[in-house]
Amino acid sequence: MNYFVCKYSLILADMLKLFVIYVTVLFLSYSGSNETANNALYLNDSLGNVGKSIKRECASFLKLFANATQHFNWCIVKHAKPLRMCEKCTAQYSTLLKRNPVNFNSSVCVDDLVKSERFQVVMKVYDFQTGLWESAHCG
Repeated sequence: MNYFVCKYSLILADMLKLFVIYVTVLFLSYSGSNETANNALYLNDSLGNVGKSIKRECASFLKLFANATQHFNWCIVKHAKPLRMCEKCTAQYSTLLKRNPVNFNSSVCVDDLVKSERFQVVMKVYDFQTGLWESAHCG
């Protein structure tokens, strides 16, 4: 019984870290301009401008990645108990895996993301979310 309580506490702590990372990603999606509405990464169907140095293909990838992380985050918060999370969030996790930044095959995009200092944040978010899934032993 204590094992599950401890494991549940660790997962809640991981979720708090995820929230901090998520807020950081949203903060970094702004390019520093006063026109935040023009420079924000939008998570809806429209493709927002994510900064002057990011090409449209990269912005599209960032939008898909952000949406995958958003849906996975919502699912794990909604089904916070480890076993329910493993059962209910498989589709969202699978979508997240398809959006793996390392597998994104555009070297131009990776260069743009590195130059705009977004790649490390994107990788940290991805690694954290996959680590959360693994720490829940969802397999």
